[in-house]
Amino acid sequence: WLVHSWVHVQMASEQEEELETLTSIYGDKITVITQGKEYMVKLESHIPSALQLVLKRQTLDVARQLPPEPKSAQIAHLSPVSLYVRCPPDYPALRHPECHISAPWLDPELAAVASKKLKERFAPGNVVVFEWICYIQEDLVSDLTKLQNSTPNGGGSGPSPPQLFVRSNSQYDDLVACDQQHAYMEFLQSAHTCDVCFKELPGESFCEPCGGCHVVVCKNCLIQSCKVGYKPWSRIHVDLAVNFLGTNWLV
Repeated sequence: WLVHSWVHVQMASEQEEELETLTSIYGDKITVITQGKEYMVKLESHIPSALQLVLKRQTLDVARQLPPEPKSAQIAHLSPVSLYVRCPPDYPALRHPECHISAPWLDPELAAVASKKLKERFAPGNVVVFEWICYIQEDLVSDLTKLQNSTPNGGGSGPSPPQLFVRSNSQYDDLVACDQQHAYMEFLQSAHTCDVCFKELPGESFCEPCGGCHVVVCKNCLIQSCKVGYKPWSRIHVDLAVNFLGTNWLV
């Protein structure tokens, strides 16, 4: 009984030390449910440089009696992944923690596969949650896209770029919006050259870029171009659009 109690005390101590270490690294990304035993970690997952998001529609095209063409978009960001961890009394000596992975874009079947991959990384006697976090951040998306693209319903083997399949319009729209938001935040944090005045300015000095034409114009140039004289035809604004739709335009 004394040995059994000492083991449980030792395991509890190691669990608390692991959580303290993780908190020092990931800070507010960790939400503690039960001190040292149960917590959630919210993580960003690295994705390949080119990832094709594909909406696989389930309804038939009634007119042609064929499945509709899938809708797709290239994205560079995904919404965060949540990792739930609950430590049993004999972790890390004998058993791995209970774990569950979830994300708005992650099907339950794929989440179960990912959780199984985490559990396979456990070696008795060693803490493992940090290794799980590294796997989710670095390899999860790559592994899941390989799995999706290798199945009969995954659209063929070895596509380029890798494809991530979702099955509802809401999932698809949310992921596209998330990608656009991340791209805009990155834009704000970088310096850019205005296509009108050619000054290099911080991102917050620019209007939100248009997704289609990729022209960046600083707010000052936009304000100046919108000023109108007090008398009709007292101001003429001339623009040169280079290689727009394959043609140069003087406007």
